[in-house]
Amino acid sequence: MVKRLTSVLLLLASLCCGRVFALGLGDIIVDSTVNEPFSAVIALTSASDFTEEQLLVELAKEDDFKRLGAIRKHYLTGLKFKLDLKHISGPVILVSSREVIKEPYMDFVVDLQWPGGRIVKEYVVLLPISR
Repeated sequence: MVKRLTSVLLLLASLCCGRVFALGLGDIIVDSTVNEPFSAVIALTSASDFTEEQLLVELAKEDDFKRLGAIRKHYLTGLKFKLDLKHISGPVILVSSREVIKEPYMDFVVDLQWPGGRIVKEYVVLLPISR
């Protein structure tokens, strides 16, 4: 009897729930060194149900940095974030800067928003001195 009731409850719960999107920010791959403009790729997970118009990605606000214990250094405001949902390796965020990054260590927070959700994630990267 308990098994049957559990099965019925699970079935009812699955019928009541709407579609759940498990959009996520994955790993970062850095493709630049110290004394070069910054270039990196952040993997997006489960982004196939979205269009680029539905997603907004940017450097997080000062409050988010503080909440995560990170410092929003001024040079981070030069980071540009571009969505590429048709990238050869799958959906990604391209992160770049025009300015040369002179620090070997970067700590920044990404804010990804979509209708009905938001993710804030901190990335800490070490830039190699040379290739």
